[in-house]
Amino acid sequence: MLAERIKSMIEKHVDQYSIVEIAGEENIVRFYNGRFSIAAGGIGRFVQVLATKGRKKAFKLITNIAHLEEEAEDLLRTLDRVEEGDVPEIYPRTSYRSLEISDKELDIEGSIEKTSYSIDEAYEAGADRVAGILKLYRTDYRLITSTGNEKDEQRTDYIYYIRAFKGNGSGFGNVVSTSIRRFDPAQVSRQAASDAKSSESPRSMPEGRYSIILAPPISAAIFELISSMCSAYSIDSGFSFMKDRLGQSVAPAFLSITDHGQIEDGVNSRSFDDEGAPTATNTLIEKGVFRSVIHNSTTAKRWGSKTTGNAGVIEPSPWNVVVSGGDSSLDEMIKEVKEGVLITNNWYTRFNNYRTGEFSTIVRDAALYIKNGEIAYPVANIRLSDSLPRLLSSIRLMSRDTRWVKWWGEVVTPVKSPYVLVDGSTLTVP
Repeated sequence: MLAERIKSMIEKHVDQYSIVEIAGEENIVRFYNGRFSIAAGGIGRFVQVLATKGRKKAFKLITNIAHLEEEAEDLLRTLDRVEEGDVPEIYPRTSYRSLEISDKELDIEGSIEKTSYSIDEAYEAGADRVAGILKLYRTDYRLITSTGNEKDEQRTDYIYYIRAFKGNGSGFGNVVSTSIRRFDPAQVSRQAASDAKSSESPRSMPEGRYSIILAPPISAAIFELISSMCSAYSIDSGFSFMKDRLGQSVAPAFLSITDHGQIEDGVNSRSFDDEGAPTATNTLIEKGVFRSVIHNSTTAKRWGSKTTGNAGVIEPSPWNVVVSGGDSSLDEMIKEVKEGVLITNNWYTRFNNYRTGEFSTIVRDAALYIKNGEIAYPVANIRLSDSLPRLLSSIRLMSRDTRWVKWWGEVVTPVKSPYVLVDGSTLTVP
């Protein structure tokens, strides 16, 4: 084992260490125009090492496995050279509980079969053409710490996203799961095709303030940003609008946001963090009130608190975010809109001011103009410009239906999110 080899090289020269060895099998399958292409496949292995000596710390990601001894020596040299400062505390000896949410092995054949069926469903739903990616991962983790913690853990992840096209209209679908039993791409493929059909021949619209309905792909992107700003590091470094709001109301009373270290179909699930602390379930926003800041041991010390099991050596971050669903259907939400837009996806989110949460993002794929409670026609070339605190406080309705979203474009942390109706957002045009 690589972790044991590194331990033997550094343990006599450091005060504390946490070593996480990660071995992954990756399979990437692309599909387009009804054809499959194995884009990538293979097994990778790397080791991340956190070490402290006195008031010095060093972190190294080791990918050059063939020169492990040289990499360990470089870590120790770095530890000698760095300036003193705050150092993490490796978690005391404990036990970990791995939830049974993954398969024993990847079901590659079964996932490709389900993907093939989902493509057929998209064509039957009216798409002219489709393209997308199926990503399959099996990951083995091994943890060793100077405090005596050891843990082996294995996870499987199935990640699928599709874009469907009809004329000049397009739609997007995404589904993730930790088990082939729950992996079901057909529904999102049908929805992507339906969105593509409904967004053909889009019109222009005047810029202004509108009610907007955010479908899960874009609402998940928004809630990922909000949950990351509940990090103590983000707050301390001025990259969060949550500063000085702990215990205050920041959202409607029907909204809660919870981070789960492990949860069914949460494809970032692990039982331990990078400092060896057990991961946990932390309610970030409870019934509209900002309740919890997420910590690693360093930020917890500064805040006079305890780690929440979210390390990140430098920055504590959420694992798998779940947003509470509401009591509405999408049709009911549309009927509540006098004038607005249903937005199904977004692209290129950028901040004007992290501290105040001012951002803008390009509306992508199907966007449907709503007039007097009915979808009137598709629109294009619009941008959503808002601030996160204003948007969060202006949520009027959320759907009962929630779904997991994670894809390489906008949602890196998995988020289980509903449709969301927001009042008074600004839509601009080029």
